[in-house]
Amino acid sequence: MTVLKEAITFCLNLLFLLFASHGIGQFVTTDSLLLKPGDTTHIIGILTSSLLHENTEHLIYNAIGLGGFYFFLIIEKELTRPIRASLLFIIISNLVVFFFGDPSYYYLGSSNLVYALAGFSIGSVVINKKYKLLIPLIFLGGLLINGMIMGNTGVSFISHYFGLILGIGYFILKEYIQPLKIA
Repeated sequence: MTVLKEAITFCLNLLFLLFASHGIGQFVTTDSLLLKPGDTTHIIGILTSSLLHENTEHLIYNAIGLGGFYFFLIIEKELTRPIRASLLFIIISNLVVFFFGDPSYYYLGSSNLVYALAGFSIGSVVINKKYKLLIPLIFLGGLLINGMIMGNTGVSFISHYFGLILGIGYFILKEYIQPLKIA
């Protein structure tokens, strides 16, 4: 399979999964699938909350970010195992939220994954000089900045900030600890 075909196929499958899970979430009570810090009855949210979104606007913003970053990271051959990387990003960032997030909130959405991919892209631009990855960073920069600094009521930024740090850290591990073959 060519790299372009692989990138397009992965992105389309991801978008289908996001929109399908959002559609199901509109008709099924999903509170038990959300992440609620410290509440062991919501521990499944570590795996499921990144697929659920508050509303269609939230879903679309995350889908644009995920599609853009994954497409360019796969095309540039920086992320050769996107499913493995995604699961790692989701699980680790949601564990941080579970242990350190505000227990008065439910956490949902794939912003943690969007910011992890942004951090990974930043590492790739800075260290590997993969300047094509500046395209999604610049294009999506407004969305990223909006998600980080805007004072949206009820929005926690722990997933955003830790996702970004996790993405940069993951890139550094991938580049400098070759035997792990993690990306």
